[in-house]
This record gives sequence, structure tokens and C-alpha cells, in this order.
Amino acid sequence: GKRLDLDIMSISRPHMSTFHIAWISYLFAFQGWFAIPALIVPIRKSLQLNRQQVILANALSTFGTATAQVFAGVLCDRFGARLTFVFSVLVFSIPVGLVGLCNSFV
Repeated sequence: GKRLDLDIMSISRPHMSTFHIAWISYLFAFQGWFAIPALIVPIRKSLQLNRQQVILANALSTFGTATAQVFAGVLCDRFGARLTFVFSVLVFSIPVGLVGLCNSFV
């Protein structure tokens, strides 16, 4: 039969570049969506947050995600999924990165 050569480190073929972009993007998305809730106990202690502040932060995060999904759907219809995805990763990586610089709730 035909030999299938799979060079996992190569990005020269479209399917391999798509694969690498997908897993890197998933890593960023995972960090943005799941790292903060998983670390809420030390964050709460470090920033001296009360229970209501944690609940409000989680609610605003959920609301923001749901709202962004509506706009992402419209952008996907207009510009395509790839451009919308790249744009969203670039834009939303900024606030996710800035989370580490927070020193108070306000």
C-alpha cells in the first residue's frame, strides 16, 4: 500500500498548520476560561475578595462570554470562522494576560 508520512512538527501542509493553530488556540482558550476559576481560592485570599465579589466576577465573566458568542456568530457569518477565531484570540488574550496584574477588585 501507500506509505503515509506524518511529520507532526511540520507546518508546511495546510492540515498540519491548522492542527497546530487549533491546539495552541485551545490552550489559550483553556487558560482564559478555566485557569481563573481553578485558582479562585488563592486569588480570593490574595486580593482579599468577599463572597459577593467572587460571585459578581463569575457572573460578569459568564455574561461576557455569552454576549461575545452572539457577536462571534455574526462575525463568522460575515468574515468566516478562521478570521473571527484569530481576531478573538488576539483581542481576548490581552485582558486574560492582564489578569495577572490585578491588585484589587476595583
